[in-house]
Amino acid sequence: MADAARHNATATILFVVAHPNCEEFEIDFGWDDWESTMTPAANDSTCEEDAHNFMRLEQKRWQDLIEIPMKDAYKKLPEKMAQAYHWVLNNIPNTKWVGKADDDAYVRVKNLERYLHKHNPEIPMVIGEIVHESIVQQDGKWAEPDYQYEFYPDWPRGSSGYVLSRPAVQCIVENSELLHRYQGEDTNVGIWLDEAQQNGHLKDIAYVGSSFGYEGFSLCKNSSFLIIGHNLSP
Repeated sequence: MADAARHNATATILFVVAHPNCEEFEIDFGWDDWESTMTPAANDSTCEEDAHNFMRLEQKRWQDLIEIPMKDAYKKLPEKMAQAYHWVLNNIPNTKWVGKADDDAYVRVKNLERYLHKHNPEIPMVIGEIVHESIVQQDGKWAEPDYQYEFYPDWPRGSSGYVLSRPAVQCIVENSELLHRYQGEDTNVGIWLDEAQQNGHLKDIAYVGSSFGYEGFSLCKNSSFLIIGHNLSP
């Protein structure tokens, strides 16, 4: 991201969202290798502290992390993405596309870039595995108590990854203070853009169903898929 801003190139920004718990941290980041690099004092720290230390080293080496001033939690993911969209528009103004993928997904970056060149980034657009007429959940992990309708508007499945054009991102950013943070990060995208249309802040929005999937390894051999989630690891 920093490289795109420095060279003022036409940017496609992909956010990889991660919030590992201790077990996931040990698996994804190689706990044994990590412990061998720690000082004795650090070995007395908690798993959460070690995860933060690892991320600080990651940032020092690659400068590819964005720190957001909020306490991380699953239910805070909609706010995290809203702030990420703010960051993109403020720091990389030439951005044309903003994508989101989870840290257990695989992205065919070059294929995705070629695919995006076929679409017009100047119109409000959502690209991904688009879910239509899904019932609003009343219980369980994805229960949504605040959205008072039976069905969600169209939304991009988050576990499959998705891409928004700049005008779609800009609409969310410009109306951010007015938009309620509902439960789901991905259903929020659909709700926010639908509400923007109803309120006259957005004339139209194109939803493009594409080769994004969440069935994991079963899709890896299919070269047509651009983002494959989830439960994948290096």
